[in-house]
Amino acid sequence: MMVEFNNSIFDSNNFKGVNYLLQLCTYKSRYKVFVELTENIKGTSIFKNLNYDDQQLLIQEYNSIIQSQEAINPSCVICENLSTDQEFNIEEAIRYLIQPVSIILENSKNDSYFLKSIFKHFDTTGNTSRHLDNGWIQFENAGGCDNISNFLEGKLQSFNSLPKANKSIYLRCFVLMDSDKLHPNMDLSPTKQKTKNFIETHHIPYKILNKRSVENYLPIETYNQITNSSFDNWKASFYRLTDNQKDFLNIAIGFSRKNGNGTPKKDRNNVNGETNNLYDSLSQQDYDNLNQGLSQIGDFKTTFPTFFDSNYVSNTNLLEREGGTEVNNEFLEILQKINDLL
Repeated sequence: MMVEFNNSIFDSNNFKGVNYLLQLCTYKSRYKVFVELTENIKGTSIFKNLNYDDQQLLIQEYNSIIQSQEAINPSCVICENLSTDQEFNIEEAIRYLIQPVSIILENSKNDSYFLKSIFKHFDTTGNTSRHLDNGWIQFENAGGCDNISNFLEGKLQSFNSLPKANKSIYLRCFVLMDSDKLHPNMDLSPTKQKTKNFIETHHIPYKILNKRSVENYLPIETYNQITNSSFDNWKASFYRLTDNQKDFLNIAIGFSRKNGNGTPKKDRNNVNGETNNLYDSLSQQDYDNLNQGLSQIGDFKTTFPTFFDSNYVSNTNLLEREGGTEVNNEFLEILQKINDLL
């Protein structure tokens, strides 16, 4: 993110605030800083009172941007007289820039493995991993899709003391949600749609996964980690699925939740109706095998996502499972939306 220190800031009497913001922005090169270094600015008391190293840093940053002919398009402009949503006074800028980027997940402990894998294998710049290592990205647990709107409302209310009427301007959040779809053409559930509407109303960047859930993006090779022979039949049947069938399978429970005696609550006709006949081609044996699910692998929701962190995972097999191209896939879309906030 580029942060511009407007000329008017150097005419203020708030050296402490300007200096604090400069340290905040430049520590470990967190943000790119731009100051239009005119002789007038160099002559202000604020500039003269800056540490010599900080003065030189501003000069070097300015020269680098000008010489590279980089577009000067700051996401945050710190100034005295505010006229646009991207302009912040010193107090606003401190609150806006000091906060980490919040990646809001339905389950932060489990789903974070998926995002860390994307950072590792698809962000060739290393920018997202650097921000994560420095605590400038934070995974937040919304406690399920139902609670995402409430979680965001709480964040918005934390900015009530700041002057802008639209508190969404202060947010630095990205929301990731499972689609929970049973087949490609299924509409979002009313709860998902309501959450999506809330997010869009507040102009918060988000991604609803194309596949059913995070687990459906695991490369096929990672299933080699399931060494218990009792799951061999499940694995054999899973490998025979088409890509589309793998995309929407409920890997944990299969096609139907079970009664206390292990009997599926829904028969195959019910399942075919719900899944738009996506699994109609399966043999009865494969159907029965897959309907057992993998929920008995320890705590499935805790154990299974850790497979994203295994040595079986690579850029190549993640992309193969995702189904896109090297220049057009969901992983790059997610990275772009997160990087735009950094």
